[in-house]
Amino acid sequence: ASGTNHTVTVGAGGAKSSSNAFGENGTAGGASSALGLTAGVATYVNSSTGGTSGNSFTGGSSPGNGAGGGGGTTANGSNGSGTQGGAGGAGTTSSISGSSVNYGGGGSGGSDTSPATAAVYGGGTGASNAANGVDATANRGGGGGGGRSGYFSGSYYTSSNGGSGIVIIRYLGSQIATGGTITSSGGYTIHTFTGTGILSVNPVYTIN
Repeated sequence: ASGTNHTVTVGAGGAKSSSNAFGENGTAGGASSALGLTAGVATYVNSSTGGTSGNSFTGGSSPGNGAGGGGGTTANGSNGSGTQGGAGGAGTTSSISGSSVNYGGGGSGGSDTSPATAAVYGGGTGASNAANGVDATANRGGGGGGGRSGYFSGSYYTSSNGGSGIVIIRYLGSQIATGGTITSSGGYTIHTFTGTGILSVNPVYTIN
């Protein structure tokens, strides 16, 4: 509607666990919302038999030393093994911004030996034998990498933070609103919000 301000909320990424204690979970991220629409937030679970499906696909199982990868928005995470963490599940590819970008990938599982490289959809890499997990990419909505299990070594390393969200709004034609970073592509005007803000639609005046 013309002359209307719309609040745009960009959800924060989930926070990693506060310590490297065995079995400690991080926290879920926040939801992004705009124009009456709200994006889902994936849940997490600590399990040797695999994750449960929330607003994403399931995580992989952890049959040995390597933790399973987190589920992405379009695919399950891979199972871990005796030596390696599982890869995060694939996310979603979108071209709404004018270029193809991958979002919502699961984080890879940590391992005493070596974690799997995270999926290219913004998920984080798991912890390895002497390092903490790597945070997911900002504004891509991916899951953080898992912590090192320490099952054999007794040394634990922390997991990592999930990626924050993003809100992209586009409409056909020339610019009729302000807010966010404004670009154009393919005849669309595009407003990209990487943080919470206001989409303000210009008023329409009628001259009699």
